[in-house]
Amino acid sequence: MRNLGLIKVLASKHLIKAIGECGVDKVTSNVDFDLQLKIFKEHLEIAKVFSLPIVVHNVNGTNEIIKLAKEYKTLKFMIHGFNNRLNLLTTFVKQDFYISIGKINNRNLLEQIVKNIPIDKILVETDNLDIDLRFLYKQIADILNIDIELFVKIVNKNFFDFYNIF
Repeated sequence: MRNLGLIKVLASKHLIKAIGECGVDKVTSNVDFDLQLKIFKEHLEIAKVFSLPIVVHNVNGTNEIIKLAKEYKTLKFMIHGFNNRLNLLTTFVKQDFYISIGKINNRNLLEQIVKNIPIDKILVETDNLDIDLRFLYKQIADILNIDIELFVKIVNKNFFDFYNIF
């Protein structure tokens, strides 16, 4: 909780462009879920005060995240490292979330995910995984049936839009 004060100071001095990665994890975290939600709400409050976007970590907390996103509907949200089920993707897309895709070993799942994200909400990441980012860009561009250079421009625009960089 003491780091929340530091985040507020950095945000007040315009030294950060987003809040996160923050969110909830019902599977691998040893932290009490109610405490996770409390801290996530604090992050959302800071984001609201300083008009910063939120990079969300989600492990089995979709219902809680969507509920909070509806409460903080003026904020921009990004789901970090999405590699999951289409019904979850649809839930986030309906709430106008940006979706960041990382390494997905199942080509069919990758195709389904990519084809169900609005082009103006798609982002790409490595998340320190053993993957060549150029390869991931090429895979996604091929799925979308567009030139890789065009896809890079689209992702760059989405990145700048999400992080409010003009």
